[in-house]
Amino acid sequence: MKHKSDIKISNILLIIILFIPLLMSANIKRQYYRNLLLPKDSLFIKAQGDTLKSLVLEARISLTKNKERSGFSESNWKLLWNYTSENNYNYVELKWLNTNYGDILDQRQLHVNVGKIVNGNDILIKTVELEKGVNLYRGDNTVLLEVANNKYNIFVGEEYLQYIGTFTIETPLNGMCGLWSSVQSKISNFIIKSTNDINKKLITSYTEQKLIEKYKTPLDTNEGFWSYLDRDNDPQFARLGGRYRFALVENNGGYLIIYISGAQTNLNNWSQGMIKGRLVPTIFENHYDLVWYDSMFDVINTDAHASIENSILTLEFPLYKTKIRFYKEN
Repeated sequence: MKHKSDIKISNILLIIILFIPLLMSANIKRQYYRNLLLPKDSLFIKAQGDTLKSLVLEARISLTKNKERSGFSESNWKLLWNYTSENNYNYVELKWLNTNYGDILDQRQLHVNVGKIVNGNDILIKTVELEKGVNLYRGDNTVLLEVANNKYNIFVGEEYLQYIGTFTIETPLNGMCGLWSSVQSKISNFIIKSTNDINKKLITSYTEQKLIEKYKTPLDTNEGFWSYLDRDNDPQFARLGGRYRFALVENNGGYLIIYISGAQTNLNNWSQGMIKGRLVPTIFENHYDLVWYDSMFDVINTDAHASIENSILTLEFPLYKTKIRFYKEN
């Protein structure tokens, strides 16, 4: 079995695929940028949202004016993430050095600096000096960053990735990331892959008490609290995540389904006031297309539908051979 440091650049996608399933959800966003010129001292920043659960960045860049000189070259570039301003961000930086320029013992090196800028102060976390497996002049080098579970991994290489280290992230992961170069550079590839923490996006300001007050003047007879009644399902296809109690709130002709209580699976991640689903109106009275967030926050909306009749709400999931009924509380 190959170590990651032996994996060829063309197989980077495999690394990404192996890493993300630990956090896999249906809410994955990808952005691709290829064959771009990054002007001198300019920022290339892209936003991914503010509810990220994981982030993978791959940048492959060349510096056409990366010349030898005494000491460090004037040419260097950075992969930036958790960027909030020019004075606050995390980075991976590539810098080139001649140890004894003009001397027979001179060695050309690539320095990989891992660090962060906090309130304008540069805090260096780790430096790794590389002489092999990277391009030491004007060719392409790749930096791969994987961020998840309060940790981040860094890999660098020309044709094969070399492991630089694993580090702890001390601030919440935000979606601002990008590139900076001291000289004009060519971006061969810049790939951003992010996974949203969808449960954060489902939080609302509703509480049971606020809903009680709201229902003193309901918009229609379906608004109110609903409780689990019964089910008809094949456990080989689906397992009940809980005996839910929720509220219906009118929304654009349909309803938001607001979770109140009853979760059993993944109980600690469900809290009162979160969106459990949506009833989307159709051309048929009291029949709705259903968007449902299951116990693990995966969205179910394919061929799912619902109906309300005689104070009974029926949720149907034909692909999962499941039907669940709820009754409206007085």
